Amino acid sequence: MSCNCTTPCTSTCPSYCGCTVQVPGTCVFYQGPKLDCIDATKGDTYDSIITKINDIVCGLEPPSGITTTITGCKTITVTNPSTNVFNVCLSAITENQINNNTTNIAALSACIANTVKDITSSDGSVTISTTGTNSCGRTINLQVAAPPTPAVLDGIIYSDSTKNEANSGAIGFDQVLKTSSTSIGSYVTANGLQVGDEIRWRANGQMIGDGDLADVLKFDLFDGVSGILGGNAFGGFNTALNILSSWQLEGTATVLDNTAGASVVLVSAKLFRTSSQNGTVDNDNRDMYLINQTISNIALSSLQIRIKYVRNVPAGLSASNFARQLVVEIRKSI
Repeated sequence: MSCNCTTPCTSTCPSYCGCTVQVPGTCVFYQGPKLDCIDATKGDTYDSIITKINDIVCGLEPPSGITTTITGCKTITVTNPSTNVFNVCLSAITENQINNNTTNIAALSACIANTVKDITSSDGSVTISTTGTNSCGRTINLQVAAPPTPAVLDGIIYSDSTKNEANSGAIGFDQVLKTSSTSIGSYVTANGLQVGDEIRWRANGQMIGDGDLADVLKFDLFDGVSGILGGNAFGGFNTALNILSSWQLEGTATVLDNTAGASVVLVSAKLFRTSSQNGTVDNDNRDMYLINQTISNIALSSLQIRIKYVRNVPAGLSASNFARQLVVEIRKSI
């Protein structure tokens, strides 16, 4: 052991200062139990044990030391069941939230391709506006303009005021002087006829007697196959030679059923007849005939109104024996 004098070692130092015997470390042997931390066992020399301790100390952090601070928070729990052994874990609530959020995110990712990214109106027919925006998204308002009220096509669809004389055809047979042609069918094809709509017509003309007979007036509804209402013949016009009579026919066909090819109409018609020349205003004898009849199985798409004369007088009288006008109109039920 070295001398630990408080004053310089001189001749006045005590006699016990100094070591009478100095034993080397290699000659000092450890006699205790095994030391696991420094790997020292009984019989190891003093020098070898000191060397092992030196090696361990040199491997430590600088003299500032090692500071370990472990704390928990609301969702993390830290336990220390034994010295320097720490158990850090999440709370059960947090684990459940993470699992639920993971499941929800996966579900959202799977369906996001089917969501609406935006709403547009390429032709501008729909007005699109944002009525509100917040952290949850936008509120979109779609406004479609009310469609315009469809035009009601109502009015005269056929008008012919040409004077058509009864000057051809065999005596005793029908001669068609006026027909509405395809006007009704064209209207039906383009616009249709609804229950309650009406087909109206007006026709007029003049008859002359030959001293024995006069022609017979007929009108019919015709759908391209046969006369639907073709038996309405109006005779009895004055037969005296060169005596003129006038007539006017007014009629209405009200649609009761518009089934294609099998429609039903109610026909109401009036014939006014007078023993006067066409265009003359007087108080000559006059009469009126009325028709009121339901007709079924009509093809409205090919319906025609026809005015016919049954020829009884010679063609030489045709200049005074004619149909003058046929007007057809559609009136809509509104």
